[in-house]
Amino acid sequence: MVIVLSAIVAIAMAIAIVSAPPTSTRIWYGITSLGDETIYVGLSIILYYMVSPWVGFATAIAVLLGGTLVIDLKEIFMLPRPPNPVFPEEGYGFPSGHAQVSSAFWVSLALIMRSMSIAILGAVMIASISLSRLALNAHYPRDVLGGIAIGSAVGVIASIMPRIAGSKYLYIHLVSPLTFLLAIISYYIYKDITLLKIAGISLGLSIHTHIYRSLDMPSSWHIVDRIILTAVLGLISISILYLTRGAPPHLIFISYAAIGTIIPVAGYIVNSIRDIARSGRT
Repeated sequence: MVIVLSAIVAIAMAIAIVSAPPTSTRIWYGITSLGDETIYVGLSIILYYMVSPWVGFATAIAVLLGGTLVIDLKEIFMLPRPPNPVFPEEGYGFPSGHAQVSSAFWVSLALIMRSMSIAILGAVMIASISLSRLALNAHYPRDVLGGIAIGSAVGVIASIMPRIAGSKYLYIHLVSPLTFLLAIISYYIYKDITLLKIAGISLGLSIHTHIYRSLDMPSSWHIVDRIILTAVLGLISISILYLTRGAPPHLIFISYAAIGTIIPVAGYIVNSIRDIARSGRT
């Protein structure tokens, strides 16, 4: 798992470096791009099908809920960014969204998987992304440290809440619509388009508990099926995001809701087709 995650991270960074403006900070730009919430939503899709729906859900919720919290805190504190960033930056500085998102994802994943190797990889990722925000003059140290603290807290909460709720299934059943509500309310207060994206994905993901009765990997999902589903979902998601760039807010919400929906629905459709084929042979 660590090798696969490391390879995906390396590929994403290489693409970011190649696409970055030709400056002496291209490496830092590539590293900082690994703190984008889109990267972690993509990783959560991979975890959903390649590890288990529970792991994919838990990490996605940590990222989405933490992302909503960070935007709300930025608007509450309204602390400025450093002057003259290397690349244009929007919004307030505290806390750092990149530091928060990466911390929420890697801390939740390491605790859920109970893996020291994932914890080490996560620590390296969090430290590298946080340093890149300072190197690019996008944040003050207080912003980065605040983002790490908040993201780590969200990651810890995401990993222990299922025990408090009594079951993983009940936790996801409750927290998915809650994340949607928090994000959509925050959007109408602050008008940050990222909140609309979070609301859309959260709403789509909440469908899982209405079509499945478990968060475990179905025994009928063979490894080849899961690889194909992951690849197809990745292409569909990228296509949707590409086609809706610069679209009006309501279309952006719909596109992200579609991405959140197809994550659980795709596997359900494949299982249904297989069951129909089996019943036809008998």
